[in-house]
Amino acid sequence: GKSIIVFGTKASKAYARAIDMAGKELWNLSLDQSAASIATAAAVDPAGDIWVAGATPLATGLTPPAATATPLNPDSALIPQSAFIGDLQAITIWKISAAGVLMFTNTLPASSVLFPTAITADKNGASVVGIIANEKGNAGFLANADATGAFSKLLQIGVASTTADAVVRHGDGSFTIAGSSSETLAGKKVAGLTDGILVKISKALKITSVVRSSVAKGKRIWNSASNSLLLAGEVVAAGKTESAITKFSSSFVPSWTYRFASTGRTLSA
Repeated sequence: GKSIIVFGTKASKAYARAIDMAGKELWNLSLDQSAASIATAAAVDPAGDIWVAGATPLATGLTPPAATATPLNPDSALIPQSAFIGDLQAITIWKISAAGVLMFTNTLPASSVLFPTAITADKNGASVVGIIANEKGNAGFLANADATGAFSKLLQIGVASTTADAVVRHGDGSFTIAGSSSETLAGKKVAGLTDGILVKISKALKITSVVRSSVAKGKRIWNSASNSLLLAGEVVAAGKTESAITKFSSSFVPSWTYRFASTGRTLSA
């Protein structure tokens, strides 16, 4: 409508707020009561509700056991009680109405520290993608929630050097993931140093196809993807850094591409 939604992390807590076109604040919400939380991605669904994705710890507020001896404190200093925050390894979604009412909060525990990079939402629910750490490096992930916020299982993409930076939900229940990878995925080997990837995932959460970029001795990352598969990202090759925008068909065939000198992440809409 006529409001702008701002979200992020302030004083180690996830928040969202709305302002009108003149900059007047309409509402301001602290999204989580954990000792620490982050909000890293957001989307608006067709009903106008706001879905925010982030990460929260699995355990909070654990008090260490009491000391067996009274410590020396000659200055009578006030010693704060310590608390274990815990690693941010739970995917968390918050759904907020356009009026600023927190409708629900749901979490999906994971096996390791994670960072959600994108969320998309439609009338049937939402999908979150991001990066999850493991002992070999980092992998991409996809997590889906229905309209009530209930999560299904988490799907890991890659093992040691893959990112999932954007997700598209299709009408047939399948998904397209865009990101980058420096490892073999579904039998498709690395073409450059790091390839931009498009991964098709079925409704049953099975990888059905992978398309990789072909920048030899270079690096390419798809940072974003629109519902019509208009992708944007960064390319580093032959001593140049550029942004790339490519329109793909539903079968992942590029219709056209445009590259220009720039630095950093490139987003499409």
